[in-house]
Amino acid sequence: MNTPIQHGSFSITRQLLAAPALVFRAFAQLEAKHQWFGSSPGFEIHEATLDFRVGGSELWQGKHASGMSFHNDTTYHHIEADSRIVYCYTMTINGVVMSTSLLSIELRPAGTGTELRLTEQIAVLDGSGAPCVTNREHGTGDMLRRLDEFTKAQVSLA
Repeated sequence: MNTPIQHGSFSITRQLLAAPALVFRAFAQLEAKHQWFGSSPGFEIHEATLDFRVGGSELWQGKHASGMSFHNDTTYHHIEADSRIVYCYTMTINGVVMSTSLLSIELRPAGTGTELRLTEQIAVLDGSGAPCVTNREHGTGDMLRRLDEFTKAQVSLA
């Protein structure tokens, strides 16, 4: 029996101290992205690849300390340097496809820093529904906190 698809969305806006070009590079370069995206506490990354271009793909695969395995498979659909990134990704947990999302990131100059607006639209496929959306929003907020810390450190190095 097919589980009904449940839909959800959220938007998060953050003010970052780094200029849009530096924030954009944090998404575009695997070495940089690994330091903030791939550094979630308790997660061990087994494979990470990034082909950051329209039509390109990204893969993150690994395991959480709890034993949960994850696979995040991304395709980039729209990229404007230092300004916008739009992509779709599918999250698989323990071999079961959990969700597919459309995610957009907008970067706007704000003084000497950046206003980042992230919007995610989620199709929850495994029946986990609203808790999946709430957990995703919380996890994305934590990810953006790590991005902010990473870009602040890059500004202080410059």
